[in-house]
Amino acid sequence: AQVRVKFLDYHGKEAELLAEGLLSHCVQHEIDHLDGVLFIDHISSLKRNMILKRVDKLRKLGEIL
Repeated sequence: AQVRVKFLDYHGKEAELLAEGLLSHCVQHEIDHLDGVLFIDHISSLKRNMILKRVDKLRKLGEIL
């Protein structure tokens, strides 16, 4: 996987980063945070519903908040 990102550095100067492999995944993950995208937004409806049902069950058992 590969991602090219243009950004403003600490001093307001435009810069560009070409990231590959694990770094590209990390960069995309952080961009998703800025855009309000969650991990479950990237998975199918079926898998998302399975996860949400499991979370509800754990909440009822008092194992998570």
